[in-house]
Amino acid sequence: MEEKGSLVFKVEAPIDKTWDFLSDILKVGSCVPGVTEIDLIDPETKLSRWVYKVKVGFVTKTFKIITRMIRQEPPYMAEFEGHSEDGLLRMKGSIKNQPDGEGATSVCYELTGSAGEAIPASLRSLLETLMKDRAYKEAQQFAANVKARIEQGEDLLQN
Repeated sequence: MEEKGSLVFKVEAPIDKTWDFLSDILKVGSCVPGVTEIDLIDPETKLSRWVYKVKVGFVTKTFKIITRMIRQEPPYMAEFEGHSEDGLLRMKGSIKNQPDGEGATSVCYELTGSAGEAIPASLRSLLETLMKDRAYKEAQQFAANVKARIEQGEDLLQN
């Protein structure tokens, strides 16, 4: 079973400036809640390794996630996919931009996550429920971080 979440938000910046930020793995990754490190392995395919820490209750788990860009149509759309190195998580997503009035951009962020092949079938629904509960909250924080970094300057402190 996959859990899909999406969020649309407006950035007060032209589409080209928004695209420049969102297509930079290091910049956009710094806006993802829980990401503590990003290693860009291949700039052309945007193959990268992300260290993502998640806390559920009193348990903290660190995932190393490998991601890559699978399609781009600058400055309008990018699709990506990823999986955790331990096989516990899989994900795919997209960012779609549209001009939204004078000098603004509407951004649609979509992310689908699912339990990876290393999760026993008996635990998949539990993990996916936890993912669903966190997904929207983290998407909102991601959107707020992206909006602030683009509108107020990329040098703002992150997370």
